[in-house]
Amino acid sequence: MGFFVTDTRGSAERYWQTLQGSVCKPQPVVTCVPLPCTATSSEDCRRESNGSPCQRDTQCGSGHCVGLFCQECGSSDHCAPGQFCDVTTLFKCRDLKPDGSICVADAQCASGHCYLGGCRTCVSDNHCAPDQFCELFDVTKLYTCRGDMGRGGACDRNSQCTSGKCDGIPLFKKCT
Repeated sequence: MGFFVTDTRGSAERYWQTLQGSVCKPQPVVTCVPLPCTATSSEDCRRESNGSPCQRDTQCGSGHCVGLFCQECGSSDHCAPGQFCDVTTLFKCRDLKPDGSICVADAQCASGHCYLGGCRTCVSDNHCAPDQFCELFDVTKLYTCRGDMGRGGACDRNSQCTSGKCDGIPLFKKCT
């Protein structure tokens, strides 16, 4: 349970008795908020709210001093699983964005792929299962993983074909 000492004008003995048995037993008497605390100065005991000025993580209730201010997060590893640290909204943890959402970084997307300002399922074939490819040609299915094409299927690269072979002239290639 915490305590708050506001009047330090009385006798040091009276305050020592007030603090006796508490976690903080500073000498001389200081204001400590909140407990538990093992510090000997009020600056080390105090935990500031988000938005308050700070110089180190231990001064913040969130535990994150970012750019000289207490913030909810300073990086995505400060957030719960399934969230990212959104620096565009004053360092708040936000849910990961689904494909098609606007993004500025991979860490914002549930897929882990932010490309050309949007969350994408894939941006290259290695983001898909071994028997799939990342669609980079069909504008109606861009950046989605698709199953490999069988013989005669339209293709633009070998990785799209079950056979591993895409032949023909550009725009008219087919899996062979």
